[in-house]
Amino acid sequence: MKSRNGFVSNSSSSSFIVATTPERDGKITIRKEINLSSYGTKVSTEEELKKFFKSKYSFDDEIDLYTKCLKIIKSGKVIFFGDFNDEDGSEEAFLCNNGLQDITEETPEIEIIESEAGY
Repeated sequence: MKSRNGFVSNSSSSSFIVATTPERDGKITIRKEINLSSYGTKVSTEEELKKFFKSKYSFDDEIDLYTKCLKIIKSGKVIFFGDFNDEDGSEEAFLCNNGLQDITEETPEIEIIESEAGY
């Protein structure tokens, strides 16, 4: 999903794709509430999703992910695309090293679409 150009430090990073209801607006509860808006891009319409995928992905390679995200948006949720790294403080380092999959309880309001721990 992410490529690095130029200097690469010993830092780790991880990415996420999470859908929430518009009322939650990216807020999920781990051990404390965080707002995913601080770490990524909010996508709430089909047009925004198309634009985002054109800028970040190859439709041929990620058509299943696009279709899944589109279905979620049409159900009334918003999606946050973003990433964490381990250089910007302990909270972000914790999120980077663990990903969201195992530390966030999924509810009808929150759906972890994809989340990987740091590498």
